Amino acid sequence: MSYQKIRKISVGPDPVGEGGAMKYAIGQKVGPKRHEISLIVHNEEKDQFEVFVRNDNNESQIWKTIGNSPYVILEHDLMI
Repeated sequence: MSYQKIRKISVGPDPVGEGGAMKYAIGQKVGPKRHEISLIVHNEEKDQFEVFVRNDNNESQIWKTIGNSPYVILEHDLMI
């Protein structure tokens, strides 16, 4: 299995502009419990991007799966 680590990802029709794109970066606080994005990888085998978060107890879990199309984003339930 081959992964490529990423520092920041912008998803949407206008990734450089202010509107129309969602942006995720390592260290960014997200969600109601303020989890921190700990890892963003490109899963080359599945040709998708995976965003992982970490909680205060240093537990990690996948949070979002971003498909090859910028219009497909899967958000996973946080169990940590």
